[in-house]
Order: sequence, then C-alpha cells, then structure tokens
Amino acid sequence: FHFGGTLLPHQLDLPVLRRLRKKMVMHYHGDDIRLESVTKKANPYYPLMGYNKDDSTIIRRAMRVARYVNTAIIVNHELYDCVSPFFDRVAIVPQAIDTTRFEVAFPDPDKKVPLVVHSPSDRNIKGTRYVLEAVDRLRKHHRFEFRLLEGLPHDEVIRITREADIVIDQVLLGVYGVFSMEAMALGKPVLCYIREDLVNTFPPGLPIVNANPYTLAAELEKLLVNPELRLELGKMGREYVERYHDSRVVARKLLEVYASL
Repeated sequence: FHFGGTLLPHQLDLPVLRRLRKKMVMHYHGDDIRLESVTKKANPYYPLMGYNKDDSTIIRRAMRVARYVNTAIIVNHELYDCVSPFFDRVAIVPQAIDTTRFEVAFPDPDKKVPLVVHSPSDRNIKGTRYVLEAVDRLRKHHRFEFRLLEGLPHDEVIRITREADIVIDQVLLGVYGVFSMEAMALGKPVLCYIREDLVNTFPPGLPIVNANPYTLAAELEKLLVNPELRLELGKMGREYVERYHDSRVVARKLLEVYASL
C-alpha cells in the first residue's frame, strides 16, 4: 500500500487481510507521514515553508496501519524518525526514475550566457522566494538567463530543463526529490538543500551542491563562473542516478523487501 491508504476507507480492509495471513507493507513518500513536530527539531528552515500541519491525523492513521502492518518503506532517512515509533521494521528504498527516458545534454562549457532554471511545484515548499532573491542579487554582477518553470506540463519542464546549464531545486525541505533526480538524469548540476544530519545517509558521491536560503547566492555564483565545474557535476549526476535511482535498480531493492516479509 502507498501514502498511508488502503483499498477501503479508514483502512477497514487491514484486519481482514491480516486474518487471511496476507503479507503487507506500507510505502510512505513524504507528507503522508512527515510530522511537523519531528521535522521542526531537525530542520531550521522548515518553519520558513509556512506549514501548519495537523500531526494528530497522521499519527492516528499511522497507528491504525501499524496495528496490522509490521513493515514500512520510506524513500530516505529524512522520514525515519517520523515512521520508526510506529512500525517494527523500516526499510529504505530510494525513489525511482526510468533513466532511459532522459536524453543526456551536459552543460556546454563554452556557452557564454548560462541558463538557470527553477521549477516550483509549490513555491513555499521549494523556497522560491529565496531563489528569486539570489537570482536578483547575482544579476547585478553576472550575465545569465533565468527561467521560472511554473504551471507548465511535465514534458515541457523536462524539455526546457534539458537546455539548462544549472538547475535549482528546493532550498528548505532538506532532501532532494524527483526534480533533482530528473535534472541529474539530464546531466545537469543541481543546487538543493540537504540537511546536515542527512548528508552521510545518502549513497556516496552525491553530486548535488548543498545550498540553503542563506548560501544559495554564493553557491550559484560558483557555478556561474566555473563552466568546467558545471560539466563535471553534470556527468557525476547522470552516473549517480543511473547507479542508485534507476527504476531497475530500485525494483530489485523492492523485491528484496517483499521477499523478506
């Protein structure tokens, strides 16, 4: 099951499935299990998103699920402290993308005016305000093009991102998500905030440039003035997603979890 839900409202099918001795696992992906009370303690930038979540609803649903399901799957360690109090076992299986669908276009180091893109699915969560502030500050000293990819079909976002030289994802949440993975699959350097306590929990060699609201301008400037670094990070990013996030790699990890139930 995914996102804390099952086939019937209020997870009414779980006790029946348990009596039938069905093996079950709940796969959480983010806000379906992210507790504000836990995340605020670990992430100093979380309050900047302007969230006002009701933890009691998430806790109540998780407790009801955990009564019948012993194993939960999460996509990274950011959610571990939110999930572990409820389930006997927590397995970590990375998010997956089909890398074969993304045609690589590494940044051209000879390009005189680099293109920077940012695609906010939600401006508050992505920290778009801080992205725009950094861009405005750097425009006074550097020549570059900036495009805000908002309200566009996914295919169009990918098409424009393929033309980009630098991609800015989110600067508040503390982990990278699907857009960062897609950008790396296209061979682009990515700026994204990775929580300090989570940096070493990801597979080794993560090429994402770690940038929070207060360091974003400086980190973006480093990429603007160093085209060779953009190319190097783009190559590293493509290799990283192929090794750890390709759907075939992740499918094998899922099968291992299912086989162990």
